[in-house]
Amino acid sequence: MKREIREQVEKFLEKQDAVVLSYLFGSVAQQRAGKLSDVDLAAYLDETLNSYEKFDLELGLLSDLGDIIGTDRVDLVVMNDAPISLNFEVINANHPLFIRDKDL
Repeated sequence: MKREIREQVEKFLEKQDAVVLSYLFGSVAQQRAGKLSDVDLAAYLDETLNSYEKFDLELGLLSDLGDIIGTDRVDLVVMNDAPISLNFEVINANHPLFIRDKDL
């Protein structure tokens, strides 16, 4: 991911009050992306959101992030609902985009 686009994504996520933290992972994070690769992002959302609010936020984030990145090939994992093994993969990739609470 180009640096300018990554910075735009980081700034966008920082403005989203319900996003607690977000990571880039997968082939783009590992700089192995090809022409058909998607952009894998993960976000941990505010735990006070109900399932409808989370779903609505997820759809909005996907749309807005796709516009910022310039592709509809964006995969957003909501870490609150993801298996522990996937969350481990996300965090282990060590490409945080935004962390609201550094003590988390």
